[in-house]
Amino acid sequence: MSVEMPTSERASTTQSDSNDVLRSDRKSRLTRAMKTNLVVSSAIGLLCAVNLDGGTLFQVWYFAMAAYWSATLLIWSVHRKNLSRLDVFVARWGFLIAFFTVPFLSALFWWLYGGGAPLRDWLLS
Repeated sequence: MSVEMPTSERASTTQSDSNDVLRSDRKSRLTRAMKTNLVVSSAIGLLCAVNLDGGTLFQVWYFAMAAYWSATLLIWSVHRKNLSRLDVFVARWGFLIAFFTVPFLSALFWWLYGGGAPLRDWLLS
């Protein structure tokens, strides 16, 4: 003797099952993205560490890692259960984006703060 579920309950059950499959697929893509990012950032970090430029490039790598991980942790804290494709993209390639934008941002901040800019005088007055 079997009891049949109403159609609306069956539909919601299959929908929740498909949502669980989608979440697990995104988590596996996120895991693969993190592995890719760790390999790429470690290789770039090693190349920056052995470069003979007085540690400048390694400092850029360090700031890019700090920016990447703070942005990634912020995204994960907000979108913990529903990761979008953009979140996975940032987890995979966000370090390279940060690595190539940090020198320009640090030059801009150096010019604004350390280069005698009016903004520095306004902030310190």
